[in-house]
Amino acid sequence: MRFTARAAALLFAAASALVMSSNAALSVRTVHAEPVEAEEIEFNIERYGVNRVVDFETVIEYDDTMYSDETEVVSEGVTGLYIDKMSAVFYGGELVKAELDDTVAVTEVEPRLLRVGTLPGSRADSRGYYIWPVEGVITSYFGTRSVSVGSSNHRGIDIGVPKGTAIAAADSGDVIFAGWASGYGNFVKIRHDNGDITCYGHLSKISVSEGDRVIQGDKIGEAGSTGVSTGSHLHFEIRDGGVTAVNPLNILPEEY
Repeated sequence: MRFTARAAALLFAAASALVMSSNAALSVRTVHAEPVEAEEIEFNIERYGVNRVVDFETVIEYDDTMYSDETEVVSEGVTGLYIDKMSAVFYGGELVKAELDDTVAVTEVEPRLLRVGTLPGSRADSRGYYIWPVEGVITSYFGTRSVSVGSSNHRGIDIGVPKGTAIAAADSGDVIFAGWASGYGNFVKIRHDNGDITCYGHLSKISVSEGDRVIQGDKIGEAGSTGVSTGSHLHFEIRDGGVTAVNPLNILPEEY
């Protein structure tokens, strides 16, 4: 049996201790062992980077000015990309320990932000009130008038605006007519959920078709001077219950 030099020394020390503690006469022989070369096992430390992807979360904000079927994307989410700087210790080729030294952000993660409505009903529902279809100067009022061109019983108001100005739906509803009408030129009629009908005449361009569902504020056409007209303007009517024309100024807000 072979011993290393250290093992031999320990054995010798133990034997000497035994001799010193005994009154018996013992013969102790020292064994001289040849040293054995120990196998060298290396410790290695490696440093490296690991890419880490972090998915964004979706955050929802509720808005009581929007309808329950309305969703608005306020900001798109951003996926985060990070590099984790690591230190690893290997002993004899096997991983002993790994530690995170630092993290570098290539792209910071950002949440996706949505705004969701809470009002009952649908965005497509009529609001029950009217907005001005266009901002401009009233050039002819509702009722009896003295004119050389057009009807003397004016069933709506004329709003003077340049040709091509966008015209908006005064409220949500269904387009029941979109085409040419005698006197009105290019003409659009919208029936609203309460049964009222709004009319838009003398358009230079029609942007909707019969059967379309439009939302309050949607563009339905562009102002012009088609039909019986003396200049570019919008002829606008509100027909109560779809039949009786009423003065729009009694229904529209005071200001655009």
